[in-house]
Amino acid sequence: AERIPGNNSALPDTWELEISGNTLNKIKINSAQEDRFTYAGGHLAEVNHFQNGSYVGMEELTYNTDGSMMAITSKNGTGVVTITKVFNYSNPNLIEEVVSIYNTTTGLVEGTYTTYKNIVNGNLVQYNWGDAQFDTITYDNKQNVFSNVQNLNELVLYYSNDRVGKNNRITTNSVFMYNGNVTNTTTINYSNQYDVENRIIKTNVTSNNASYIQNHTY
Repeated sequence: AERIPGNNSALPDTWELEISGNTLNKIKINSAQEDRFTYAGGHLAEVNHFQNGSYVGMEELTYNTDGSMMAITSKNGTGVVTITKVFNYSNPNLIEEVVSIYNTTTGLVEGTYTTYKNIVNGNLVQYNWGDAQFDTITYDNKQNVFSNVQNLNELVLYYSNDRVGKNNRITTNSVFMYNGNVTNTTTINYSNQYDVENRIIKTNVTSNNASYIQNHTY
């Protein structure tokens, strides 16, 4: 991403994907951080993290008998559990994600919060931070570099951001709340440009807080 002149917001620089066939092997973020993926039993099993080539931690992903993701357990570089995310599917339209944060010295839970996500056809279309923030997201009908990657829904649930999905974002509408009252609303617009193969090559991202450009190369 590059800043539009006049905007001083700090931005991530690059995401570089290493894909073999339809398998995502690695994502390099800002040239220093790497997420490396391990698969087992037809699922995404581990995400190992490296910083400047040194191992710094990982996530273990476990699954229910029906194939849905059961939990994500995060561990630091010494193998100590730092966070767990447990998923509940009792509402067919929302995935409930209960996040527990652990004290790495005592092992006790220091805090817990719940989010809700709705993933449709490989796209995160709804993201709800309990009673604090509610996002609704729309997409174009163009495929991107993630569209044919195996375990796409698992990757979308894991990352839950605007970079990972089957299609490309058009808008993100956010409603912010406090004590049940709406305090603010924002809309982020993604103006996408495509090449002759309908691959996204440039996005102008604008909101009331920031504007920047994302460039895509293949």
